[in-house]
Amino acid sequence: MFKVNAAIKHNLSTSFCIVESISMDDVLKLLSRSILLRYGCILWSQASTYSELYKDLSSKIHLLKPYFDREQSFKFIVDSFGKKVSGEYKQKRMEEFSFLNIQGKVDLTNPDNQFMLIEDYGKLSGLPPPENPVQIFFGRLIKFGMNKVVSRYNLKDRIFIGNTSMDPVLSFLMANIGEVQSGDLVLDPYVGSGSILLPAAHFGGYCVGVEIDYNVLHGKSKPSRCTASARHPDECIRANFKQYGLEAKYVDVLVADSSKSSIWTSHARFDCILTDPPYGIREKGAKVKQKQLPDFWLLKDRSTETVHYPSKAKYCLNDLVLDLLNFAATCLTEGGHLVYWLPVCKNQFDEAQIPKHPCLKIVSTSLQLLTKTYGRVLISMVKIREPVSHNDHSFLEDSYLQNIHKFSDYIEPETSEWVRISRDHWHKRRKTGGKRKPLHKKRKYELGRPPAMTKLGSKRIHIVRVRGGNRKYRALRLETGNYSWGSEGCTRKTRIIDVVYNASNNELVRTKTLVKSAIVVIDATPFRQWYENHYALPIGRKKGAKLTEQEEAIFNATRSKAAEKKLAKRRITAKVEPALEEQFQSGRLLACITSRPGQVGRADGYVLEGKELEFYLRKIKAKKSK
Repeated sequence: MFKVNAAIKHNLSTSFCIVESISMDDVLKLLSRSILLRYGCILWSQASTYSELYKDLSSKIHLLKPYFDREQSFKFIVDSFGKKVSGEYKQKRMEEFSFLNIQGKVDLTNPDNQFMLIEDYGKLSGLPPPENPVQIFFGRLIKFGMNKVVSRYNLKDRIFIGNTSMDPVLSFLMANIGEVQSGDLVLDPYVGSGSILLPAAHFGGYCVGVEIDYNVLHGKSKPSRCTASARHPDECIRANFKQYGLEAKYVDVLVADSSKSSIWTSHARFDCILTDPPYGIREKGAKVKQKQLPDFWLLKDRSTETVHYPSKAKYCLNDLVLDLLNFAATCLTEGGHLVYWLPVCKNQFDEAQIPKHPCLKIVSTSLQLLTKTYGRVLISMVKIREPVSHNDHSFLEDSYLQNIHKFSDYIEPETSEWVRISRDHWHKRRKTGGKRKPLHKKRKYELGRPPAMTKLGSKRIHIVRVRGGNRKYRALRLETGNYSWGSEGCTRKTRIIDVVYNASNNELVRTKTLVKSAIVVIDATPFRQWYENHYALPIGRKKGAKLTEQEEAIFNATRSKAAEKKLAKRRITAKVEPALEEQFQSGRLLACITSRPGQVGRADGYVLEGKELEFYLRKIKAKKSK
C-alpha cells in the first residue's frame, strides 16, 4: 500500500477535518481507496457566518480568477451535514455567489471545475439542528470517495447471500485495513457466502475460501431472503464473483475444516487473511471430530463404501480464536495482515485482553456495538516473523477468558439455569419440619386447562394477575388483528369476519372462538389498497368495472421517468397466484392466527398462500359437502 505524510486538524464535534502539507497525488490515492471519506476539496475559505465567508472570498478573487475563466466550464454543489435543506434554499445560496463573476459555462455532466459550498450543522446526537450552520466551507472539489462503488455491492441485489453476509461497507473496510493490493492471495477460512472476499477481489486480490458446511457453501441451505421459498439452483459464491465481473479473481472454495492446518501444504502462504469467525449468535462454530461409536455400527468391509460424511463437534470460541492466530502465524507471508472480528462484553473489555501471538503484532482495533452489553472488535494484526519453535503459539489473557465465558453464556446458556422443569413442591417440608404455605401451591394441571373464551365481537380484554405478580391479557371479544402477507412483506391491521376451520375442535368453529392456529376469514381491503398503491395495478377486479376518482388517480397518474422505471422494476414480482387473486375478487382472505388471544389479548396471524392455501381450501370444501 502507500504511506501518506500529512498534518491533520480534526475536532471531534464535527465530521470534517482539514489536512495540510499533503500532495495532490496523495489525496487522489486516499480517495481511490477510502470508504468513509465522502469527498475531498481544496479549501478556499472557511467561516462561521456567510458575511465572513463572502468577505474572505472577495479578498481572494484575484487568486481564484483562473478557475472562473470563460474557457472553464463549472458546476456548483451545495452540501449540508446534520440538516436536510430544500432545493429552493440551495438555489438561493448559489445565486448569492454571483459576486465571484464566474464567466464559464455550466456543465452538469463533465465540468472542468466543481465548486463546493458545505454547511456543517454539527453532530447533534438526536437534538433538532440549529437554524444556522456552525461552520461553512467553500472550495473546489477534487474527487468523490468510494461511496458509489460500495453501493454496487448492495446485499439486496446480490445473487447469493447467507444469514451472516457481511455489510459491504464493513467488508471494504476490512480489505483496506488488510492492505489488499493487486495480485495478493487472500483467504477467508470461514467463508460462508463469500461476502468478505468480494471487496478483496475488487482491489485486485485472488480469493480462496474454506467452509465446513457443504450446504451453506453451495447454496443448499434454507433461503435467507424472507420473500424466497427456496434457493435458486445457480446460487453459489462463484455466481457472486461473476455478477460483479470478478470471476478472474476467484481461485476456489473448499469444503474443509479450518481448524485442521494439515489441509494446506507446509509451503502454503497467503498475503492476507480476512474473516468473520462464527461466534454462535446466528451461526454455530463446528469442527470435524471423530465420535466414539459402538463396534456394531462400524463397517467391517469398507471396500463398498463410497462416501464418508465426517461427524462434527462443537467448536468453542476461545479455541477457534487461538487456532486462527496459530494458522495465521504459519501461513501468512511476513508483513501479511490478519483482519478478523472478535466478540466481547463491552463494559469489561480492554485492549490488553486481545488474543496475542509472538509472531503477530496488533496494528489496530475498532469496537462495533451490537447490543447495550455486547459488541465485536475488528482486529488487525501483521506478521513480523516466522515461528522458530513449538513455544511460538497463541495465548489468551485470563481477563479475556472471563469475558468470553460471559459472552458464551449469553449465546448458549446452561440448561439448568434457563430451562427448568416446573413442578409442585408444596408437599416438601421446611428444614424446621413445618409445612409450606398454600401460597406456594401451583395450579393443579390434572384438572385441565381453562376453556378458550375469545369470541368474535367488539374489543373487550380482561387483565388477569398470574403467579409471580405478572399480568396477562385475556381477550374475551376481538374483531380486528394484524395480519402479514408473507410473499409481499406487508402487514396490515384488518377486520376478522368469521372463523371457518379448526383442526382440533369443530365446536370452536360453531361458537366462533378465536384460538391459535384457527383459520379465519379477514377483510381484503387493506391489502388491496397497499397492493394497488405499491404496484399501480388493479387486483381482483372484474373486467370493465368502474373505478373511483381516487383509483383512477393512482392507475392513470403521470409519472417521471425515474418513477416509471421504479414501478417497472416492482412489477416484475407483481404476479399473484390465481387462488389468492380469486379471494381478492370476493373481498375476503383466508388467514391463520398465530398469537394466543387468551394470553396476549391479540388475534394476529398471516394470510394463507401457496400449498397451505390449497390445503385449507380443500378441507373447508370437504367440510361443507358433508
